[in-house]
Amino acid sequence: MALQSSEHLTYGFLDVTDGVRYEGQPLGAAVLPAPRHAARNRVGDTLCLLLELDGPQPIPPTLYRDVIAAIADAYFLHPGSITAGLRAAIAEANAALLRENTGPEPRTVAYGALTCAVWHGNEVIIAQAGPAQAAMVRAGRLERYPPPPVPGTASARPMLALGQARNLDPAFFYTPVRPGDRLCLLSGLPAEPGSEALIRALSHADPEAVLDGLAWLAGEGNVSAVLVVGAQPTEDGGRKTEGRGSSVLRLSPVLRRLSALLNEWLPQARPRGERPPPAWRGRPAPLGLLLLIAILVPALVSFVTARIYIERQRDAQFADLLTQAQAEVERARTGGADPQAARPHWEAALAWLEAAAALRGDDPALAELRAQAQGELDRMDRVIRVHPVRLREFRDGAPTRVFVRGIEVYTLDTQADALYRDVLNQERTDLAQAPAGPLIFKGQAVSAQVLGELVEMAWLPPAASLRTETLAVLDANGALVIVAPGSNELRAQMLPDPGRPLGQVRAMAGFQGNLYLLDAEGGQIWRYEGREAVFSLPPRPYFDQARPELNEALDLAIEPDGAVFVLRQDGEVLRFFGGNPLPFNITGLSQPLGRPVALFLSPGPPAPSLYIADAGEQRIIHLSLSGVYLGQIKADGGAQRAAPLQGLSGLFVDEAGQRLFFTNGQGLFMAELPSQ
Repeated sequence: MALQSSEHLTYGFLDVTDGVRYEGQPLGAAVLPAPRHAARNRVGDTLCLLLELDGPQPIPPTLYRDVIAAIADAYFLHPGSITAGLRAAIAEANAALLRENTGPEPRTVAYGALTCAVWHGNEVIIAQAGPAQAAMVRAGRLERYPPPPVPGTASARPMLALGQARNLDPAFFYTPVRPGDRLCLLSGLPAEPGSEALIRALSHADPEAVLDGLAWLAGEGNVSAVLVVGAQPTEDGGRKTEGRGSSVLRLSPVLRRLSALLNEWLPQARPRGERPPPAWRGRPAPLGLLLLIAILVPALVSFVTARIYIERQRDAQFADLLTQAQAEVERARTGGADPQAARPHWEAALAWLEAAAALRGDDPALAELRAQAQGELDRMDRVIRVHPVRLREFRDGAPTRVFVRGIEVYTLDTQADALYRDVLNQERTDLAQAPAGPLIFKGQAVSAQVLGELVEMAWLPPAASLRTETLAVLDANGALVIVAPGSNELRAQMLPDPGRPLGQVRAMAGFQGNLYLLDAEGGQIWRYEGREAVFSLPPRPYFDQARPELNEALDLAIEPDGAVFVLRQDGEVLRFFGGNPLPFNITGLSQPLGRPVALFLSPGPPAPSLYIADAGEQRIIHLSLSGVYLGQIKADGGAQRAAPLQGLSGLFVDEAGQRLFFTNGQGLFMAELPSQ
């Protein structure tokens, strides 16, 4: 059916039965704006719902109609908070089905799953009962409601269906929304679709194409869906009362003038019996002033009343959000011995607390609950919180790679085409001296070679063919600069041409004195054999015949036994040995990689392992060489402390020295790691 629009939303419906798509609205689907007779605090709300009923006999359409009407009346007429209204609506729907199922002469027996979502300004509150499904896509990321269980852990206990028991405990979820975010209420998908397939279906720019994609996912099954797309919200975020308060607030200069006039024209208080000064006798107040008073005094009263109402509403909303968070914390504590079964409740509690923090971030009870919920999730995910320290600022550049040897730190800035070397102090807590200029830069003459744009760098560890470890820096023309650690000695050579532009190399790595160049667009890794960091022979292709798909390759690393790891943009890690693929799967990671940007192989101790910089989620993932999730690193504190992990670009982990070094778009940072 054609898409429909309200003031702030665009929405549509999908109805697929036995693989056949029908025009029209499914029986259990509805998008309902607040009616005129709605409670005052429901003005501006939009109730989106999807009801799925099943039973031993066909469900009459009148039952859908009656239950939806009961839900709408219960919510829009409820005077309390949004969550209280949703709880009342689900209770009314459950009571209606119980009456149908347990009455003396039931028309039918029906059990159901229900998702109710209230679109309220720039936030959505979701309530679910029974085996319901919903999903939100924002900025290419998929959020599922309820969240899927973590692979390898026990599934959460299924929720009771509507009409099955008198006391239901619905699940609540809170999420902020932005223009263009897509909310989809689903029922009846024949199989749990993969996240990528659902993201592709929900991420189309055209909402009609979204519904077409969901219909394709339905296959030969029965699927109903409600799709809601957010439009640009108003400045008041849908809260009309606050808007009226703001309009009165703009009259404050006039009110100040009124106060001055009142002080000038009205008599001041004086002791009993004292006669007014002669200037007051026979001097009437101007008519214009009286008219101004008659107009503005009611406005002032309205303003004060509106402000009191707004503050009370904020207090009530804050209390309700805090109550929901406390309820989720209690469910998490009493959820059983399996910690993963408590995960959805801790995540829901954190979401409610983030919403409450937007209203009153300095509340001590709020801070305590946030710390507890975040601490439990960190413990389950094995998160290490660090305190990054900025070592060097890059105002006009963009550092992309960092290497550390002892107390020397090398940082490559490919935007400024410069390599910097800094020295740490003896305690390795900061730089020993102020940052100096670049060691290598574009236009510099090294061994009769004038350097062009700097592309990549790699560390060449000692080997039989290399007595002293060195740093190699590649420019776009194929010139390779060798840097001797601890000195300013530089030498350059031209790498033999592999028949491909070396300026397109995306990553480099050194192994046993040899140099490996990742040519993603050419679908090849070039292997240069070296002796004492001299590479005079033409490169050999690492892949002889069957080439893997490397178009989206970002980085590579080589483990001690010679296996090569390649990181792709989609988060997949490929593993090869001798040019042949080896199986590698990431397991145990509860949240997929958001936007991986760098791969680092640490030799240990205690054992070699992989680190992946995930700029999308502002974290660093730690994996074993077999792909088993070992933990992750995040910044400690609020948004300001977490800021260094925004825009991650380069990564180096010194496990022996218990130091983490990383770059983002603006600087080089270091953080201390706890002992293993």
